[in-house]
Amino acid sequence: MIYCVCRQINTEKVDFAACNGAKTARCVLAHYGERFNCGKCASSIQERLDAKLAPALPIAAE
Repeated sequence: MIYCVCRQINTEKVDFAACNGAKTARCVLAHYGERFNCGKCASSIQERLDAKLAPALPIAAE
């Protein structure tokens, strides 16, 4: 999925930046030497980061 048309940021790039320490949408763009143009993508990038960085919930033993 393409998150930022202006800067060509897709799911793979968001995930890679997250694996390399990006915690915010701004950090993702900075990882690639970019800055927001229109900023419409910030919330969707952040949602992807939050999902990617969320710790796995422990499963209770039965």
